[in-house]
Amino acid sequence: MNDICTPIRERFSFYLDGDVNGLEMQQISAHLDTCPNCRKEFAEWKSMQRALMAVRSAPLPENLAVRLRVALSHERSDAQRTLLQCFVDRWELYRDNTLRPFGVQAAVATVAVVLLVFTFSLLGAVAAPSSVEANDTPLTGFSAPRYMYSVQGSAADIEVAPDRPLLVEAQVNAQGRVYDYKVISGPHDTDTESRLRNQMVHAVFEPAHVFGLPVRGRVLLTYAGISVHA
Repeated sequence: MNDICTPIRERFSFYLDGDVNGLEMQQISAHLDTCPNCRKEFAEWKSMQRALMAVRSAPLPENLAVRLRVALSHERSDAQRTLLQCFVDRWELYRDNTLRPFGVQAAVATVAVVLLVFTFSLLGAVAAPSSVEANDTPLTGFSAPRYMYSVQGSAADIEVAPDRPLLVEAQVNAQGRVYDYKVISGPHDTDTESRLRNQMVHAVFEPAHVFGLPVRGRVLLTYAGISVHA
């Protein structure tokens, strides 16, 4: 066992639970391909996980998918921000991904002042916004990432039971590739986790856009059967 084995083995539990980012996932997978001792210990971890999964658990509610979507909608409504906060957040995203690398701090300050004045004018002229719904239309000039295809084709499909959908939050960079993701709910068996990991590595998205410029963004993916809904 060399020096790299210890930190790799310490991450086995998180790796099995899918609680690692994309870079850590690739590092652990590559190490297991070259280290027989770690591969043997990892097999023991997987065997223990299968034994734990065999323990009978309480059945999930039949309407879990509906309740989850309702809960997400309520959470979004509870966290509703003011129009001014929304403009400030969007501006920070645009600044961090587009303007800051070019060192135009003076121009940033000027545009920020103009945006703030414009926002205050809107707040004085526009009535209170209606309650947020799950299917609200995005603000003009902004668009979220959209799943396009997988470079692996149908080999990357994830098969889950229709009554137990897999809900995943993926973080997509400006090039349309996933650099991190998090499983919100759904099955956690080894096969599904392996297929999901491959799907995230090979999935291609249309990136989020701010006034026509590609930026980083987040997208909520639902896997039901072998379909992907973004």
